[in-house]
Amino acid sequence: MIAQIFVPFYIGAGILFVLAHRVGGQNRFGLFLLAAAILAGGGVLSFFAYNFGGTEISKLTMMAFIFYGILSAAFLLALAMATFLCRERYSRLRFAAWLLVWVFLFTMIFVFVYGFYDYRPSDFNRVLEVLTAGAAFGLGLCGIVLPFMILAFASPFYRRILHSLLRLPSTLQEPASSITEQK
Repeated sequence: MIAQIFVPFYIGAGILFVLAHRVGGQNRFGLFLLAAAILAGGGVLSFFAYNFGGTEISKLTMMAFIFYGILSAAFLLALAMATFLCRERYSRLRFAAWLLVWVFLFTMIFVFVYGFYDYRPSDFNRVLEVLTAGAAFGLGLCGIVLPFMILAFASPFYRRILHSLLRLPSTLQEPASSITEQK
């Protein structure tokens, strides 16, 4: 089930990253919808790939598809929030920190809501199970996002793609260290 959730997300995020130079000129809402469509397309393709030849959709596959949707929505909302919070004062560390915080929080919230929508809480143990699952998926999504951030921060080519996609302020000369001396 984990492969059914995380592999399509890697593929969808990779396609979004590769197509960033083509879709970066859209307005913010249009870009958000386009990114959602790209991630949804990856999810639908994986949904059919895992059910290839089958006539029935298993409950496990449907649950994996729901969690893929949760992770995609959490990622897109976290990306929007991190971009919004870094639109005036941008640094690599600030953007990465905000992105990882929002990814974790949105994933926790969505899994928590889904856990109580699908299964009614009967006791405190169920609440802990749902929170633990949300934290696990949140950390998993942070682990998925981290290689993309490292690539974007280490390579000037991919940094330009990320900046054009998210319309972040361009930093031509970033200091070698994050500590600047003040006189």
